[in-house]
Amino acid sequence: MAHGSNEDIRRAAQSDEAMTELAHRYNLFIIRTASATCRRFVTKHDDEYAIALRAFCDAVQKFDPEADVSFETYAKLLIKNRVIDYLRAESRHTGHLSLEDEMENGRDFSNDAETEQEENQNAAAAEIARLSAVIRVYGISFTELPEASPKHQKTKEACALAVTYMLRHPELAADMRRNHLLPMKILQENCDIPRKTLERHRKYIMTATEVCLGDYPVIAEYLRHMIKSAEES
Repeated sequence: MAHGSNEDIRRAAQSDEAMTELAHRYNLFIIRTASATCRRFVTKHDDEYAIALRAFCDAVQKFDPEADVSFETYAKLLIKNRVIDYLRAESRHTGHLSLEDEMENGRDFSNDAETEQEENQNAAAAEIARLSAVIRVYGISFTELPEASPKHQKTKEACALAVTYMLRHPELAADMRRNHLLPMKILQENCDIPRKTLERHRKYIMTATEVCLGDYPVIAEYLRHMIKSAEES
């Protein structure tokens, strides 16, 4: 696998020429990641390759060298999630060589999959440890979050709206961080969210806001739709 230094990644984020050169060096990495996700061999002529390439370039632009995660781990996660999103939106997956056929011809992705899983687990564990320390000052334990998370689509949309409003009003986020309290009255009045919903999911909203504001590339990728909503609103 080709590797790029943080300096290579920084230059690629600032120069189209450097980006093209870096993508060329990582071409096999991109194909193997997309193939492992699709469970079939992906070629440069496939839509999945184009999706994976765009995700790789986004990873270059968004990667933080100071984060507790390697660039390869971050790029793999971004490519995997973008390709999965694409596959879910598409109904046709025919006309390609299967992953099983390629393995019979000598291509074995099993080691890559095992390594990726281990890297992702290590990166996620490091971020969870840091985030746990941050939300502890709010009286929130990471183990409480599954129970505090919204389960229904309408509630998820309400929580996303609350987080988006917090991100669009930095003074509210600053107050939250200073006082360790969610401005429920302001959110209730400006987002038209029932106070009961805000109270029930207060811990989730505060944690999601911290994730969006902080340096948690792995965890943030799972909130990418919420972050995208915040950026586009």
